[in-house]
Amino acid sequence: MCTSIPKAWDLMRLIDYVAARGAWSLRELGCVGFSGGAMQTLCLAALDERVRWALISGYLYGVRDALLTLNNNCSCNYQHSPRGYFL
Repeated sequence: MCTSIPKAWDLMRLIDYVAARGAWSLRELGCVGFSGGAMQTLCLAALDERVRWALISGYLYGVRDALLTLNNNCSCNYQHSPRGYFL
């Protein structure tokens, strides 16, 4: 299972909570994330139409960099393909 889906689900519930309180307008709701937070931001923006804009940084890089060059990265950022390979 993609590790970012449960995190995006939690963020969607947070948006529900903020919306229910009615203290802020969600008309221009956005999300910002770096590294693992960028992965969560990307998934949240893809899954929840209430997120109008997303700013991600430090997440989109190649497999070679992720597995060989940047080997101190958090393993939670690695996404597996259905074939079992790292994306």
